[in-house]
Amino acid sequence: MWSTTLLSATILAVLALMPSSVTSASVCAIVEAGVDYYGNDLVATFHDNHADCCSDCQSTDRCVVYTWRDGVCYLKHTKGTPENVPGVTSAALPAQPGGSRTCGKVERDVDYPGNDIARTNTANAADCCTQCAANNACVVSVWYNGACYLKDNDRNKIKVAGARAYHVQTDGNTPKPTTPPSSSTVKPQ
Repeated sequence: MWSTTLLSATILAVLALMPSSVTSASVCAIVEAGVDYYGNDLVATFHDNHADCCSDCQSTDRCVVYTWRDGVCYLKHTKGTPENVPGVTSAALPAQPGGSRTCGKVERDVDYPGNDIARTNTANAADCCTQCAANNACVVSVWYNGACYLKDNDRNKIKVAGARAYHVQTDGNTPKPTTPPSSSTVKPQ
């Protein structure tokens, strides 16, 4: 209870220090003191306080979360697993307008090599797509033998026996058409 009160007081203090010209649309979502999202870095910027990292993240293509430590903002394309690290502050951008992101129909024996933004281990292809839908930079997920590959592009469709691909859809819109798979069979990249 006391740590929740302290966190709330910290958030209010940070918001009070922000310039009045900053609108609510430019404020990052929940600020997480003592939390790091290791890896998935796009670029680093430099600021004296973590609140300035939010606008950097907003203006950086594919940035969805930042971690600030010792004057460095680490802008990230994926919100990975949180780790408790004293002296670190992280925050995610608010969800983008345009509705919910859901998984489309499965494409069996298909891969989109390259363009990986993250790799995790998941039990099945549906869980892999759920991770993709939660990441605004992800447009297609490919699951193969327990490995989940989140991708920001669906070029170069190929046939891979056993792979499962899902495109992410927004508000039920169908994804753009892609080229048919080539006849080669290779391991996902």
